[in-house]
Amino acid sequence: YQYVRVIVAPAMIPNVEKATLGATIMLGTNYTFAVEASGTLPMSYQWFKDGSPIRGATGADLVFNAVQLSDIGAYHAEVASPFAAAASLRARLEVFAPPAISRHPLSRTVFEGDAVQFSVEVTGSAPLIYQWQKDGVSLPGTPGPELILKSVKPKDAGAYRVQVSNAHGQAMS
Repeated sequence: YQYVRVIVAPAMIPNVEKATLGATIMLGTNYTFAVEASGTLPMSYQWFKDGSPIRGATGADLVFNAVQLSDIGAYHAEVASPFAAAASLRARLEVFAPPAISRHPLSRTVFEGDAVQFSVEVTGSAPLIYQWQKDGVSLPGTPGPELILKSVKPKDAGAYRVQVSNAHGQAMS
């Protein structure tokens, strides 16, 4: 008889060795989450956003080209071998945006005694701070996206604009 020696190596369950931590980045920039894992080959990867699998995100890296506000969330990867699976810790992606004016106030012509309203639409990370101006001079008590003059007088004629700012920048109408 001939004896055959069989050695069975213990299966190594996947272990996530390193994982990218969360980040806060500017709207439109690129970012990559990455994991490094050890274990019995072959290993497969699946990325999740807020607990749901991301279609097609099956590599060790999750690449964002030009992040959008819709990318905000908690991400993690699951690494699987033929024997078991392991998950990385959740990492939060936050996206911030400087203010951008999407609709500027419109010029208006009104009669003396009429009311007039100027408004602006702005995108950007909260909190947004509004400062309305007339002829380049700041108007007190104008903290929002609308400026209402209730009964205009000739002295109210002029050029109105608004400066919008947040922690990441500012925009002027």
